[in-house]
Amino acid sequence: MPLSEERSYPSCTELGKARHCLRKPKVEVVAIFPEDSHSPIIYPEALVTAGTNPNASNFLSFLSSPEDGEIFELQGFTVLP
Repeated sequence: MPLSEERSYPSCTELGKARHCLRKPKVEVVAIFPEDSHSPIIYPEALVTAGTNPNASNFLSFLSSPEDGEIFELQGFTVLP
């Protein structure tokens, strides 16, 4: 598999449930690993001091909102406090 294709799929396999991946063309789920077969996957979020995007702070606030938490949970994520 070419590197460009390989990089487009990790989000599918990292979910564990891989539900949203089935909507992508050319994606086939070949295995689902039990949740206890690996340590939890955590996606940290942060603002960087060198950032220049004026919307970054608003986006980070949105990611922490209850509304966004519901969206993540619908996609199979566990939202941490």
